Amino acid sequence: MLVQLVRGRLRVPLMWVLIVFVLGADVAAWAARRDTSTNKSAASATNSGADGVVSPDTAESTSTVAASPGTSTAKVAVGGSPSPTAGSGPVRVAAGPGTVTVSWDAMHTSPSVQSYIVRANEDGTGAHGTLIVCGSCTTATFRGLTNGTRYTFTVTGQTASGSTAAEQSPPAVPGSPLCAGVPACVAVDATTTHGTANNGLNGFLHGIDGYTNKGRVFNLHPTNWRGSAGQWWHQTVAPYGVQTTEVLSDDWRVFAYDKDKGGATAPWDDWDRYETFVKNIVAKAENEGWAPTYWEILNEPEAGLSYTAGSPQTPSNVLDTYLHGYQAIKEADPQAKVIGPSTMATLEAIPGKPTLLDLTTFLDFANAHNMKLDAIAWHETGPDHLGPFDRLPESISNHADRLRNELFRWPNIGKPQLFINEFGTGRALGLPGWRVGYLAAAENAGIDSGDASCWALGDDDPAGCGNFTLGGLLDKDKSTPRTSYWAQEAYSTMRGARLDVSSTVPFLTGFAVDQGKTWQVLLGRHQSCTKAANALCNEPASATPAPVPLTVAIKVGGPDRAITVSVERIPDAVGPMPDQPPASSQQIVVRDGVARFVTPPFADGEAYNLQLG
Repeated sequence: MLVQLVRGRLRVPLMWVLIVFVLGADVAAWAARRDTSTNKSAASATNSGADGVVSPDTAESTSTVAASPGTSTAKVAVGGSPSPTAGSGPVRVAAGPGTVTVSWDAMHTSPSVQSYIVRANEDGTGAHGTLIVCGSCTTATFRGLTNGTRYTFTVTGQTASGSTAAEQSPPAVPGSPLCAGVPACVAVDATTTHGTANNGLNGFLHGIDGYTNKGRVFNLHPTNWRGSAGQWWHQTVAPYGVQTTEVLSDDWRVFAYDKDKGGATAPWDDWDRYETFVKNIVAKAENEGWAPTYWEILNEPEAGLSYTAGSPQTPSNVLDTYLHGYQAIKEADPQAKVIGPSTMATLEAIPGKPTLLDLTTFLDFANAHNMKLDAIAWHETGPDHLGPFDRLPESISNHADRLRNELFRWPNIGKPQLFINEFGTGRALGLPGWRVGYLAAAENAGIDSGDASCWALGDDDPAGCGNFTLGGLLDKDKSTPRTSYWAQEAYSTMRGARLDVSSTVPFLTGFAVDQGKTWQVLLGRHQSCTKAANALCNEPASATPAPVPLTVAIKVGGPDRAITVSVERIPDAVGPMPDQPPASSQQIVVRDGVARFVTPPFADGEAYNLQLG
């Protein structure tokens, strides 16, 4: 899986473009670059009612579109430069550090536009996320982009009769003035905060018993736990003060197991039996004092629910299981909290894969049946049926923003939180740089709660769900930390105001907080599964990029002065690491409000924990 993912994503950073613009070079040179957008031809498509393309109202289609206030005539928007905006026509772009905001003129059609679909394309790699916003909205912001890389966007209106022709944006290149002229650089703006860090990604799936080292668990400050072992399991995690999720589909498979048939019967073969089971387990949990914080009805139905008897699984049967389960839970306890659907990040129906249940179909169904959800939950585990971008940690912000923007479509589900109740791909999650990649992406996206996956990729791999090692953060003795433990431990201490972090290096991302008088920055590089350091990696060594010294530029404000930076390097390895990585300290200069520090060559799979103050 990772071979295809990484090979499909290799490209050279375009930071030189930013340098050219800062020096005032002719922007017309961009015309020579090849635009790889697959949607460019859509802008010139012929309107036709027969193919579902909506024609504009006659009066609007013959009018001249004037430039909107504040727009630019620049051909390319470059963040951190004198030309951060581009476009004077119907679609405009504004580039900033790691972001591009797309704006457009409202489309006047008959029937009227109900929503807009905005698609991003990254130069050299193609599709880079989709946002859907309301029919009266005229802006959409893409986050988590790579500084110095060129992006283009298309905007399409959706009506009751179909879609309009796509309108193409000018190119945009995100960038930060903190990294101007520096090819490998991370920019952190500590003068502007973005709310309080949720710090809710200290969650686990199974991975604990009474012998798991309690001190190691407490040091990770766990916030949530997901499992399905009933009273014993809830009593085991109770001392840590976590929120808990009980997975009903696991409980049902145990209850309904038929040894003669070698598996459990399907809920839809006997709805009365299934509903009685759900009501009984909810009542039992309350009577025995282990009622979970959340009930989860099904886990990854698109992966197959392993029912061996009765009617086959279909999307309709699966949706009905959610409904019957939801109604039974609420009948047993009207105040019980329910989350779902716990699918594998499939946001919309995929052509040619009709059996895959996607989030949009589920939420349409939940809205139609007045199912109040306390959280929309899904998994970021890189399944093969998704496109290359949607399998990456970098896609998390796009997935979260898309769901938030679309909540207007589902008013009957309430005001749910966003949970990623499994994150990480098996061959890479054990590498510190990859774990930081997921933690940073989900935290920067404002995810409320997250649980790491547990993947066993071999007989000697401690990370399996049946091992009590916190998903492989501990070795087989359930006590000795492995390298990624220290990345998770560093994240668990990061409480405070969330800061903006952007990078010029593809697949090198970070999370930063203002802790009052100090700042903490956690960085991770995650391009390949690093064959040299990871025996479970199935990629060639050539897939791993070379180490590169990284400039970390932090805008802290205030007068020129010296401050101390403490540096903790977590190596690109997957094995035991009993002791916390040693930290080194040095004085760095704040000049014109910016502190700069250069790391040793930053290798793929590594993580760095920086504390300044």
